[in-house]
Amino acid sequence: MRRILLVAPDTKEPRITADQQRLLRDLGSMGVSMLPLLGDVTVDEVITRLGDGSFDVVVFMAHSFGAGIQLVPGQVLEPAQLGSVARFGLRLVVLLACESYAIAQAVCEAAGVDVIATILPLESSVAWQTGSLLVRALLTKGATHQQAYEQAVPAGNRDFIFLAALRKTMDMDESNLTATVARHGAKIDEHERRLADHDDQIEAIQNKGVLKVNTEVVAGIAVAVLFVFSLVLLVMLLAERGG
Repeated sequence: MRRILLVAPDTKEPRITADQQRLLRDLGSMGVSMLPLLGDVTVDEVITRLGDGSFDVVVFMAHSFGAGIQLVPGQVLEPAQLGSVARFGLRLVVLLACESYAIAQAVCEAAGVDVIATILPLESSVAWQTGSLLVRALLTKGATHQQAYEQAVPAGNRDFIFLAALRKTMDMDESNLTATVARHGAKIDEHERRLADHDDQIEAIQNKGVLKVNTEVVAGIAVAVLFVFSLVLLVMLLAERGG
């Protein structure tokens, strides 16, 4: 079961408040495990809730700008703050907020979580509908965050963007790395065996070289003996003729 924290602070805009309530109602009808933070939401409250590690997904439906996510008047949840607390069990951060790409990028890199954000101004009605469809898709057994995102975003989407966590790539690489290490280990063993064979071959060649030298020495001695024997015979023949 997905555990969702919904952060929907009061923007003092009735249209946005109505769409926040629609999203809350939709999520409630799905039977998800959810805690809504509504109204005068403070930075401390968000950090405390996320810091206890009780949630898999956090959904923000709020105003945002470069410095962060607007909560109660005068309080902004900064990207660094969200990036820090997102490390405590979160797997997905959803920013249903205008032009939230820069925040998403900082959180994704800092916490190693998937982030869904926007690159353009976002209508609250689109935020509500997309958030509702996203959570419904997440409840599908076996659905990944990216698959849920692709099912939820509007047709011809130009507003939303999905940032995949570095963690995913590392997790996939870990299994690949294990297999690679095993392959390299096998190759090293093979190279060691070949080196041992080469050592034996070198030793054999060296031994053959020694044997060849000994054969030459023996042949030289035989020639010398034959020469001496021939010389003795020649001396004996000359002596007989002289006598």
